[in-house]
Amino acid sequence: MLRFATLAPVAAVGLAVAGPALAQDYAIIGLSLFDDLVPTGGAEGADADFNAEFDFVEGRICYYLEINGLPDADGAAIHRGRSSGTGAEMIVLPLPDPPDDEVCIDADANLLQRMNQARDDYYVMVRTPDYPDGAIRAQLSH
Repeated sequence: MLRFATLAPVAAVGLAVAGPALAQDYAIIGLSLFDDLVPTGGAEGADADFNAEFDFVEGRICYYLEINGLPDADGAAIHRGRSSGTGAEMIVLPLPDPPDDEVCIDADANLLQRMNQARDDYYVMVRTPDYPDGAIRAQLSH
């Protein structure tokens, strides 16, 4: 019995120390964007892959955005909004140049954390001149 009584305080201290160490410093997000996810209708047959790391410590997003079937894509962004609607642009995502390059941009760390915690409330969208409200998109939760 004495052995268990001695370990209990040590275990409790270990949990208290481990709690902050488990805080998340970053999130990895991988999405596939499609035309049929745009509420108003997107560019038929187009798609993209978005693979990103949200760094909550540095306030930075590094991502790859591979776009297919949209040679006239002229912009991308993360917007606030549910899957059934559109919303305000929150973070502009410069298009990769060349197309297979990684892009890293600064972003508000608190905003990145909010986006990560409520992924259903945010989406990534790629636009073209013919589809200024979105050619393809996907919620961060997909």
